[in-house]
Amino acid sequence: MVKKLALLLVLAGVSVTLAPGQTESVRPYLEGSIKHLRERALLRAKVDWPVAEAEAFRLAKDADSVEKLAPSLKYLLSLLEDSHGRFFHKGQTIAYWFGEPTPAQQRIDREIWKTIQNRQYPLKSEMIKKKIGYIRVPGLPTGDNNKMSRDIRGAVCDLARRGAERWIIDLRFNGGGNMYPMMEGLSPLLGEGVIGGVTDAGGRQISTWKIKDEDFYYDDYQPVDLENDCKLSKPPKIAILISQYTASSGEAVAVAFKQRSKTRFFGLQTSGLVTVTDWTPIGTDFVASISIGYYADRKGKEYRDSIDPDEVIDFNPADDLATDKSIIAAIKWLK
Repeated sequence: MVKKLALLLVLAGVSVTLAPGQTESVRPYLEGSIKHLRERALLRAKVDWPVAEAEAFRLAKDADSVEKLAPSLKYLLSLLEDSHGRFFHKGQTIAYWFGEPTPAQQRIDREIWKTIQNRQYPLKSEMIKKKIGYIRVPGLPTGDNNKMSRDIRGAVCDLARRGAERWIIDLRFNGGGNMYPMMEGLSPLLGEGVIGGVTDAGGRQISTWKIKDEDFYYDDYQPVDLENDCKLSKPPKIAILISQYTASSGEAVAVAFKQRSKTRFFGLQTSGLVTVTDWTPIGTDFVASISIGYYADRKGKEYRDSIDPDEVIDFNPADDLATDKSIIAAIKWLK
């Protein structure tokens, strides 16, 4: 089998010798990863794949477990400049790559980032001024999409019933995760119709995000179906708060509000993980999650680097709502 595989690689233009340590159970993971990257990776066109494959197999020549493929997989992600990509085995990250930190990433405090990723800033909602509702939407894990969507929608509906007519949506503590319940929960505020989507490296739209009857759709996929129990009488004025800790799906939610009427952004430039990642099983207990497209807003504008605020305001997570500079500025604009 080893000789046959080596011959196939040579015929494909890849000169490589597989070491005896590469067991029959490990090679398919690397082969499947390379195949997936060649077919779906966002920047796949820039890679010299015969050369890349040869080097990937060389780096994996002594791998006798899936975890030991990490250097090879990291090398492939580096060629694709994919700081958002990950490879998982048995639920644990085994390979990722980070390029040069963006200006926003350079401002990240590791301890604050850790508290955000550990979900120490949960969903929060309250009336902070007459007719102004505040909702903090944190990053969310995989899990019960219906419950998480109902929690966010419940906060929106509760504030609407209490008289909220203008809104502050706080995404500064949103480090990413599960986008679906965020979009579904906030759909009454996002508004009906197309709210964004995904473009490929050439700028072609490959997916569409939309709200229909207050439910979120990713193309034709409807992750959650909630009751339409708090329709707003008219599109409200909304302030969006962002920071360097707003990342990944948190940035996707921010993009969904971009170019919405009566909307203004306050805070700092976001982290810059503005690519859509897939979730593709390759073999047993092994998953590739790689960048396959850029976020685009409801008018088709791409975001390839980060999302910028309309008003730049420093962020201190320790501030309470009464002293928070972004909230003070947002209230001034909302009034």
